[in-house]
Amino acid sequence: MAELAVFSEANDLPGDFSRDGLSAPFGLLTDAQCKLTLDFAQSGSMATPVVWGKGLAVAERFIFDIATRPMLINLLNDILGEDIILWGACLIGRRPGTAKPWHCDIESASPQSNFASVWVGLENTERASGMTFIRRSHRFGRTIQEVQSDHGLGRGEPDDEMVLAWAQEFDAESEIVRPDVGDGQAILCDGRIWHGSQNELAQADRTSLLLQYARGDASVYMPDLTRLEWPTRLIVDQRPPVIGVSGYADPEANLVVPAPMPGGTTMPITTFAQSLSLPLERDPEASHKPHYLFRGPTVTLQHMSCHVSVLEPGRSPHAPMGHINEELLIVLDGEAEIEIASSPDNPDPEKTHFLAGDFVYHPAILPHTLRNVGDEPVTYLMLKWRSEPLEIDDPLGSTLVRLAELPGRDDTKPMSTQAVLSEPTAFLAELHSHVTDLQPGASYPPHGDDYDVAIVLLQGQIETVGEQLTAPAIAYFARDQLHGMENVGDIPARYVVFELHGPELATRHALRHQPRSLGVDTADGKVSVLQLQQDALSAENDRLKADAAKMRAHVQWMRNSRSWRYTGPIRSALFFVRTHLLGLERSS
Repeated sequence: MAELAVFSEANDLPGDFSRDGLSAPFGLLTDAQCKLTLDFAQSGSMATPVVWGKGLAVAERFIFDIATRPMLINLLNDILGEDIILWGACLIGRRPGTAKPWHCDIESASPQSNFASVWVGLENTERASGMTFIRRSHRFGRTIQEVQSDHGLGRGEPDDEMVLAWAQEFDAESEIVRPDVGDGQAILCDGRIWHGSQNELAQADRTSLLLQYARGDASVYMPDLTRLEWPTRLIVDQRPPVIGVSGYADPEANLVVPAPMPGGTTMPITTFAQSLSLPLERDPEASHKPHYLFRGPTVTLQHMSCHVSVLEPGRSPHAPMGHINEELLIVLDGEAEIEIASSPDNPDPEKTHFLAGDFVYHPAILPHTLRNVGDEPVTYLMLKWRSEPLEIDDPLGSTLVRLAELPGRDDTKPMSTQAVLSEPTAFLAELHSHVTDLQPGASYPPHGDDYDVAIVLLQGQIETVGEQLTAPAIAYFARDQLHGMENVGDIPARYVVFELHGPELATRHALRHQPRSLGVDTADGKVSVLQLQQDALSAENDRLKADAAKMRAHVQWMRNSRSWRYTGPIRSALFFVRTHLLGLERSS
């Protein structure tokens, strides 16, 4: 494969970039800065991406500061011009032996030269674990998704030789380039370029940071992750927030928001999907080692967090204690003993032996802990949440579920489910859980739910929202987020689903849980339970229509303002705060 020459001065970059569609690797972060970034991400203190998976810079000042380093902005000015927005930022992990197939980024694949991306290696970055590009492919005018579809192939099916042959039909000088890149080095590329990534290392995970920019007047849309094959599709009625980082950011082209304040901000969790490569790092000197995955509010809950911990043999993370959060704890590997006490000083707490796949729900305040009673580490995943307390007379108490006690799966069906839990809690209108077995090749189409969904993959391999997950893995979908599922492995996939029905559904669930009868007595006579349900849903629909009307009126007001071009950034910021922080507006 060809190798690009290393440039030595910023002024050398634009010409090479215009010709090749990418730069040679250049230094951006020191080793200490890479380590600090990784440690911060793994500490659980880093903010959660805003609105979509690439919204990290809008939420986290630390990432924004990296993305706006003067040296980087100067290079981007030479390529995109004076006016630049930062629209995407995310941390990317690549496990050993895995790859992302050839593709073009859907958001930036338009034929116009309005987008640029910066890929930064953070950990275990080398030629064998980095990026692969087709040089000059940014000028083809067609995406690799479109070209492979013309040849009757889908995502991940064409090999390097096929892709190179197609590229050389457009430009005989095109070639495959795999830059020799290291930790702290960056590669700048055109948003239209054909590219993929791989990690051919035997054992080490590779971590990188992706930063994505555009001209200040270029509109940015989120991709429909259910349409990764050609024809791809953009979601036009929901804009991701962007930040102006140089010159003027056109508020009529995008939802322009202020830079995050130092210390970060807590923005809603939307979609999260990640495999958990066991064994995870341990800390033998401490009782346990937590690995934080995400935290923050969702559109349903005031706070949600998830982490995976490794518990040392013979140890507990803490003495029995209660707190304001409700919890779900599921054992992923090893054997543990769950302890539930009536009070913190209870000398004889209830103890239950747990195996991998078993889980427990802990209500708020009830003292509890777990202990590793074996000779090997125990790995467990925990979800913790809270919200406004509901008027529930009898909320769900501590509940333990053992998978071994469930009936065997039905392999005659493509998909079989077994419900194990469905009750209101102090913070949820309903906590529902079921275990699903999905046969190889089986799938269900993308859909959105009116509640948050957490899925813990215990066995097999699935694909969801464009990501392939290998057990054990966790996926989280906030309310209304589209998600589907396909078993892409050779064995049945087994996963546990947790539905977290938020407080706004309390009325609906109260009606659903009423005793079924011909009717209920009211002051005016009898009315059917069905009628009560219809009335409640009708009232909810009227409220949503009213919210939509307010939003349309607000948008029209903004468009009619003569001073919009000058005050637009301020108004966009206020609108973002009202929409995403205060909840005063709802999208229709």
